[in-house]
Amino acid sequence: MVFEEGLEARYARTATLAKACRAAAEAAGLELAAAPDARSDTVTAIRYPEGVKDADVRPVLKDRFGVVVAGAQAQWKGDVFRIGHMAQTTWAELAAGWAAIEGVFASIGKPLPKGAAVAAMMDHVP
Repeated sequence: MVFEEGLEARYARTATLAKACRAAAEAAGLELAAAPDARSDTVTAIRYPEGVKDADVRPVLKDRFGVVVAGAQAQWKGDVFRIGHMAQTTWAELAAGWAAIEGVFASIGKPLPKGAAVAAMMDHVP
C-alpha cells in the first residue's frame, strides 16, 4: 500500500493530517501537550481540560463510537490522550473521531464548540 501511494505522498498526507488534527484540537479549545518544535506528524497529544478524567473519555469513545485513541504514559498518564494519524488513517476517520470526541465531551458536561474541530480540519484539506 505504501508503494502504491508513494512514500513521499504518504509523508505529505500524514503531515497534512497532523496539521488538521492540531487545528481541530485548538479550535475545540483543547491544549496541545507537546511544544511546537516537538510535535510529531504521526500522533497528536492533547491535554484534558480541568475536571475531565481519562476514564470518562477513552472508554466511552471506544464503546459508544468505536473510536480508539491512545492514553499517555509516564508523567502524562491520565492527563493526555493521543490521536494517531499515520499509515492508513483517512480524512473521514479523523473527522469522525473529532465528532465522537465532541459527543463524549458533551455527554460529560464539558461541551466543546459544536462542529469547530471538524470545521478547522477542512481548512487543511489538500
